[in-house]
Amino acid sequence: IAVVLMACAAGIVSVVVGWIPVVATLERRTVDWRMRYREADLEYGKDIVIVLIDDAALHKFPYRSPVPRDMLANLIRIVHASGAKLIGVDVFLKDLSWDEYDADLVNTMQKSGRVVIVSAFRKEGGRNKGFHVDLPHPKFLETALATSLVELPVDPVDGIARHYQTFFRIEDNALPTLATTLYLLDHGIETPEYKFLTRQSLEEIWPAGVALDSSGRFYINYQAPPFKTGSASNPLKVFPASVILTGMLPAEWFENTIVLIGAGFTDSKDDLP
Repeated sequence: IAVVLMACAAGIVSVVVGWIPVVATLERRTVDWRMRYREADLEYGKDIVIVLIDDAALHKFPYRSPVPRDMLANLIRIVHASGAKLIGVDVFLKDLSWDEYDADLVNTMQKSGRVVIVSAFRKEGGRNKGFHVDLPHPKFLETALATSLVELPVDPVDGIARHYQTFFRIEDNALPTLATTLYLLDHGIETPEYKFLTRQSLEEIWPAGVALDSSGRFYINYQAPPFKTGSASNPLKVFPASVILTGMLPAEWFENTIVLIGAGFTDSKDDLP
């Protein structure tokens, strides 16, 4: 009898284990369906503006990589002068380009005092695999308000991003990602001398209604992309950089907002997802 019971138990376990991937897949799909078919909340992200560096903005330049520093400086000047409270630049400023253009960007960032730039999260090879932080060039880092990691974890099964990572653990440190850093700064947290904010400051002000898992992740509250240019039904305000560079957009569209600048052009080389 014991042998029969053990055989039955083993069979049940194998069936349950076999169903785990199926259940996990169904759970992912239900999350996708719920996000896709719900109504967007127009109050969500109303103080966020996204600026996409588009092909039209780059047409006058003979290169696309590195992203032209003088163009970035112009974008920052415009949105800063329009009253943006914080500016996140999702372009990795690892290297210098031409002295004149680099100096323009450095001076613009310093005068603004509101610019957050990104650092890269690198995987190390070899037997002792780990991670390290690849910082921007010191000239840009010194004049930025803060820096942050930028990495969006994707599901290894289907490659879809459903979670946002608020911070990454690297050795003994928990370093925040870009949106987390902007959230902390917007809530009055000051930047340490080494330019990275801390997980402790995040825990002090994190909203109780947003649960983090053990890895510091939460489900992304997708509100759908803006399908119609200029439509009042768009949940987020997204503008191409080529339009902003004309200086024709009303300043009040940027007043008291958090502006995110990132690459939206083809063949991008030094932007980060």
